[in-house]
Amino acid sequence: MWTASRGGIRVTQVVNYLPPETGARGPRRERVISHLVVQRPGREEHRDHVYDLRTYTPSQWEELLAGSGLHKLASLDRLGMPRAGRDLLYQLEVLARRA
Repeated sequence: MWTASRGGIRVTQVVNYLPPETGARGPRRERVISHLVVQRPGREEHRDHVYDLRTYTPSQWEELLAGSGLHKLASLDRLGMPRAGRDLLYQLEVLARRA
């Protein structure tokens, strides 16, 4: 969950992740459910979004990158702090085009 405010507007987001089924032949997509609340003076607005993310094992991810025109610049944790290893279930990968 995160919350931010500016002026008279306050935004709160809650995100739930439903992991893919386990097993070698199970689906490789995890469901993401996002609930956004926008509060303005005199009114409140709710916005829901549901989408799927494809999941990769570390070796699948490396193979995918090797065949693309991209390379990894950094791995970040959920707070945007650099990560050296792959010990997180969720991390952000910063990519750039190959020269």
